[in-house]
Amino acid sequence: MEQKQERRQDQRHRVFKGGKLFFRGFMVSADCIIRNEAGSGMQLEVDPATMLPSTLSLLDRKAGLLNKVRIVWRNGRRMGVAMEGAPEDVRTATQPHISNLMPLLRC
Repeated sequence: MEQKQERRQDQRHRVFKGGKLFFRGFMVSADCIIRNEAGSGMQLEVDPATMLPSTLSLLDRKAGLLNKVRIVWRNGRRMGVAMEGAPEDVRTATQPHISNLMPLLRC
């Protein structure tokens, strides 16, 4: 049996955390589960019927971090996203559309 070639640049860590995806200027959102994390991306689980644009914002509800992400692959309920830039801490954000996400965080 042929092994799949590993394309990740960073080691991944399995996690099980709640997340929320935002798009269309934070007017539309969808729940997701963060299944694993690496330094440059994450694997998410989403409802396969959810139509998503190729770029969106991902809120890690446990860490309180908002990342701009780009969808790299999608297969059924699972999808891989690459992070685009540094994450923003929702707890210290000064922009209202980001600081308004505080009630969505889970401590």
